[in-house]
Parts: sequence; C-alpha cells; structure tokens
Amino acid sequence: MHPAEVDLIKKNAERFAKEFYQTDKPTAEQLQGAVAMLANTAQNLIDYNLGYDVPYFKQAESFLHTLQSEYASTDPTLSIGNGQYLFYATNDQKNSPYINSGYVDKEIAGVIIKAPIRKPEIPGENNSKRDPATNLPLDDEGRYAQQIVVDGKMHAPKYFPCPRASAGSGGQNLDMSDPGTAAYVKALDKKILGDIGAGASGVALAIPGGAIGIAAGLTGTVVNLISALIDDPVYVIGQEATTRAATSYLKNVLKMSTPNVVRLVALVDLAGGWSAFVSRMQSEFTQEKTANEAK
Repeated sequence: MHPAEVDLIKKNAERFAKEFYQTDKPTAEQLQGAVAMLANTAQNLIDYNLGYDVPYFKQAESFLHTLQSEYASTDPTLSIGNGQYLFYATNDQKNSPYINSGYVDKEIAGVIIKAPIRKPEIPGENNSKRDPATNLPLDDEGRYAQQIVVDGKMHAPKYFPCPRASAGSGGQNLDMSDPGTAAYVKALDKKILGDIGAGASGVALAIPGGAIGIAAGLTGTVVNLISALIDDPVYVIGQEATTRAATSYLKNVLKMSTPNVVRLVALVDLAGGWSAFVSRMQSEFTQEKTANEAK
C-alpha cells in the first residue's frame, strides 16, 4: 500500500469509526477495528490477493471512495506518484504485489488479514499448465479461475489465458460460455448501471425519452441514460469502444465526478471493456423495449 493511502487511512480512521459504530466517542477497540476495515478493504481495491481471502467491507469501500472524492478536489487525477492512483490500481498493478514493498507500514500490515483459500475446483485441472499473467492453473479447456467479490457476493469467473504476463487484458479474456462467468458479468453490469444512475442523477431529467421499464434491476430513468450513452451521435461509444471516449462522455455529458469515473471505467474493464458492455446493454434495452411495446 502506498504511504499516501496509509496516511489517509490513519488520519480518517476515527471519522470512519464514528460513522460505522454510530458514536461520537469511539473506543480504542473501535478505532482499531476502523483501521482494520479500511486497510483490508483498500487491500482488495489495489491487489488481486491471488490465493488469499482478504476481508472486505462495503461501508469501508464507500468511505474510501469518499476520501477519493475529497482528494480529487486538489488533484482530479487522483495521482499519488509513480504511476499510481489513490485506492485504485490497474490490472498489471493488481498482479504485482511487490509494488510499494519498500514502504511497508507495520501497523497497517499487522491488521491486514490474508487467509489462504482453496482455489475453485475445476474438473480436469492440469497443474502443469498455468496462465502467465496470474500463474493460476489452467483446466482442460485452457481456462483459469479467480475469486472476485462484487457487492459482497463471491464469484469465480473463468478466463482464457493472457498471451504474456504484462498483457493486462482485464476482462476481455472472460469465457462468457461459462454460467458462473455470465453471472459475474451480470453482477458487474448491475453495479456499473447503478453507479451511472447514482453519479448522473443530476442530469437524468435532461435526457429525452420516457421511462420504459426495468432493465438489469434498475429504473427506466437509468435505462434512458444508457440508451443515450449508446445512441449519442457525438460520442458513439458503442462504435469507438475507447476508454477515452467513455471517460469524456461520463465527465462532460453525464457530469460524473473524476473518482466515480475512474471507478466506473475500472469496472467496465473487468466486465470485458466498453464494446462488450454496450453490446450487452443494447440487447437488454431492446428486449425491454420490445416487451413493453407488446403489452
């Protein structure tokens, strides 16, 4: 963990303890608990923790995103130096646990819990073949599995191997024919839509079109935002499928804050990239619209 992240966790632990335990005077044990929750949750945000189960707390993640927003008021890029960003890591960085090894804080390191976990059992697993990016074993179909938490629920999506350790292909190598992987991506889609709806609520009423029902468990207003994102003649994200175009749209059209955009772009990358995400949303949108018109 970067020293800047450690410093923010320590400085804001009491504030989080008051919020989490609902008290104006948290005890020493509660303060320690707050540090532990923030540190372990941050560890999940910046490292894949391959082979280990690290505790995650949803309320702590929300608090860390609040710290990101506050940090963005002075540095909108969330940069903390050396190509790193506050409580955020690229896929390559998450696969490189040695980053910041020279800045280990004993107090924070002492509360982070890394419990060895059994890797997902894959029939026909061949331990002699491993993915070069993660070093995880491949099954007979040439796939590896990872355990990832989305909104508090554990998923074990399957991936086809990256061509090299530095490929950093994110979710573009997901095996969508696997039911567990499909469930993982659906959970990510729902979280992405929820983040867009929450972050763009201020401009929701300015998007033309009426509510057409529920898609991915969300309101019709959010569906309108997605349809605008897909059909906008200026950005045409579905065709360009670039992070730059998506980031520009989210900031300039939907007026989302930089920390929220950074998190959203990372989620979309995990879900296979903008092209795959927009394709799925277009299908959801079309199916929902057809169903409503048939009523």
